[in-house]
Amino acid sequence: MWIKIILCSADEDYCDRLARYLDKKYGDNLEVTFFHNFEKAMLCARNQNVDILLFEEEFESDLQSVEAQKYGTVGILTSERYADSGEGYRKIAKFQKGEKLYQDILDLYASGEKVKQGHYGTTRENGNLIAFLSACGGVGVSTVSRAFAKKSALYEKTLFIDLGMYAAAYMQEQGGLSDILIALQSKRNILPYKLASVVHQTKDRFYTYAPCENAADLLELSAEKMNQLIEEIVKMDEYNTVIFDLGTRLSGVEIEILKQADKIVYVYEESNCSKEKLQKFIEVLKKIEEKETAHLHRKLYLFRNKQKQHSVEKNVMSEYMSPGGSAPYISMEDYEEVIDRISQSGDFDDLETENAG
Repeated sequence: MWIKIILCSADEDYCDRLARYLDKKYGDNLEVTFFHNFEKAMLCARNQNVDILLFEEEFESDLQSVEAQKYGTVGILTSERYADSGEGYRKIAKFQKGEKLYQDILDLYASGEKVKQGHYGTTRENGNLIAFLSACGGVGVSTVSRAFAKKSALYEKTLFIDLGMYAAAYMQEQGGLSDILIALQSKRNILPYKLASVVHQTKDRFYTYAPCENAADLLELSAEKMNQLIEEIVKMDEYNTVIFDLGTRLSGVEIEILKQADKIVYVYEESNCSKEKLQKFIEVLKKIEEKETAHLHRKLYLFRNKQKQHSVEKNVMSEYMSPGGSAPYISMEDYEEVIDRISQSGDFDDLETENAG
């Protein structure tokens, strides 16, 4: 078990429904003991090794007479839809989606003084970590990677991580990469819980983290910390496919991702400038391979974006890269419509065939 919880509420119907839900969805991660009486809940807390004590707001005044925080991290269940912690104990909204309530519990636990080592699986199947990038700006790396994430999410649980310095804020959620970066720097073992508590599902069904509040925070991320992050995501054994949007950067962090990726998808647009930069990228990749003793070109795929109808380019760097699909030039003002158009097409058939194999 990850976390042992005492939950005290006079609402028996709520406790029964919550017990069934948590046991069904998160029984491997949570052990919850329910009480309707404050004294009995505190007696159990004193005699048992618990991690979290959750009390409904009607018991908040009773907490003033006991040192509940001595026995675990304390939280208050409130009927307010949007709980504001303010001063005192952390508030958790009682009536919200079960998944969000679970995330709030994990976040509460991560804020406590004692954090256990999480228990996860340790292996992953081939073909589920994919990095999208390009050496040329404006070719549609973010568009293509998001479209692939949207299509992938139709069939399997997909995590999309946008590491672009100027990642678009297409989701208005609190918490995200900023919290993950703080957890990576912490000496406490809170990263597994933050990864689970601040992830959000988009309208396109894939999961992701909100961009950093300050884009410059990404500059503090090191290759070593990125390795740690990937290891923790793998240990979670939560996602079938993990997609990284790397944009045009190629620092130590991005190189670490390329080393661990099962597929590297280079997004290419037909132009002289793009062709020159692709050739330079291949040269850089060869140097990286020599230095890191990693066989990166074996997992390199070329995705042709904004392809013209009568293209004369057929085999750009074909001796070094596998075909990764193509998308035609789409003249639409709405960015989301472009995402939809690409994701609903057969543009990724080459990549998906490789995954299936």
